[in-house]
Amino acid sequence: MSHISEASAQDLSNASWAFSTLHFCGLCVIGLIAFEACSCVEDGDSQALVNTAWAFSVLLVRHEPLISSISSSAIPKIADFHSQGLANTAWSLATLAVSDLPLMDALASAALRNICFFSQQDLANFVWAFANLSVYSEPLFESIAAAARAKIAELDYSQLSLEAAHMAALDFTALVWAFAFVNQLFLAERAGVLTGLLSIGREVDRRIRSAAPDDRMKAGGSAPLLTGQYDGYHVAYADREGPVVAAAGETCVAPEIVINRPGTVVVLKPVGWEVDSTGGGQDRPLLSAFVQEQFSKKEFPLVHLLEFGYGFLHRLDIPSSGLVLVATTFEGLYSLRSQLNTYHLARQYMTGCHGLGPPATEVVSRIDASSTKVLRSIVAETGKPSQTFLRTWAHLRNTSGDGLERDDFCVVVVNIRTGRRHQIRAHTRHIGHPTAADPWYCPEACVLVSGS
Repeated sequence: MSHISEASAQDLSNASWAFSTLHFCGLCVIGLIAFEACSCVEDGDSQALVNTAWAFSVLLVRHEPLISSISSSAIPKIADFHSQGLANTAWSLATLAVSDLPLMDALASAALRNICFFSQQDLANFVWAFANLSVYSEPLFESIAAAARAKIAELDYSQLSLEAAHMAALDFTALVWAFAFVNQLFLAERAGVLTGLLSIGREVDRRIRSAAPDDRMKAGGSAPLLTGQYDGYHVAYADREGPVVAAAGETCVAPEIVINRPGTVVVLKPVGWEVDSTGGGQDRPLLSAFVQEQFSKKEFPLVHLLEFGYGFLHRLDIPSSGLVLVATTFEGLYSLRSQLNTYHLARQYMTGCHGLGPPATEVVSRIDASSTKVLRSIVAETGKPSQTFLRTWAHLRNTSGDGLERDDFCVVVVNIRTGRRHQIRAHTRHIGHPTAADPWYCPEACVLVSGS
């Protein structure tokens, strides 16, 4: 790196792209590349601009001066951006939570002129980015819906490879979420993405049933890399130091299947069990193991496939108990995902919090769940859009005379519109009413008491 000051914009773009492809984020090296790129990025072509923005977003490095340089350089060259470049640039801004309105306007105008050249994935990435940044343009969204409808109408699901089928489902899911998030669900219905998701699920299930029993684990195909590649929980769990110590008696209760329908089950998860949709540790009982005992590999391969999250649709934290949705078929998986993304399935929770909470509160604050060493999500501008509704049901006061400092508590009923990792715990901490008995999000209020 001693000659980095002599590198051109293209050289620096290539270097950052290579580091992001290898998922190498040495902050000193990346910071040096960013510093040098600020002064010469305007000399690069449109592809160098796109690749640099994409690389830093993959590495989750938000370097404000570099982003500003890329923006000021990209706007005059926006006519040179091809469709994938437009989509990748928008995706990069959204991933880093950068709401650069002049650049977003330029991207939107260029997209409207070139929408016929967008691939299905380009459409999904582009509309996801604008919805993620809460930037709504009626002409743009309607144009994307029309383009998606035309592409979906041409699909013959029986002829798609499994890889293409699951990639299409990922794109459809992004489209559904984006349209629903900006309250334009009718555009998803008009584009046909909801019925398309069901069709993909049915086709994958058909191929599984047609395969020999011993081949059914492979007959469902593989999940697209992007499905979980940058999942904050997965990264943090892999990198965290030390085990989580189970409390005595915490895992004595077994889970229970309370609803069993074709393609879908509902499991009652007790305290202490881990919803290991991205892989689990060795220090907790895993909910996937319980589900797999009930559903065999030959008949229900989905619940045995880690890359599809074992069919889990959402998580509950280890110290929590409650209902967990699990898909046992791919039709069930894609149907439930679309219902969650369109808010036809509502999630409600109850928890105890510190302090006397207000009667009702709406929290609309972005959550950053990308921590790699501490499993704590935080409210930050760089996070993903997150929305939580809280209603206080009761105010409580500790008067037990147990020697602990007197404290006020409240019982809160929570509805979430988004499902970020530790969303409830991050949002309640953010408004000054952290969850009770929670050493990660309110360690100062936790006291170790010895006794029999």
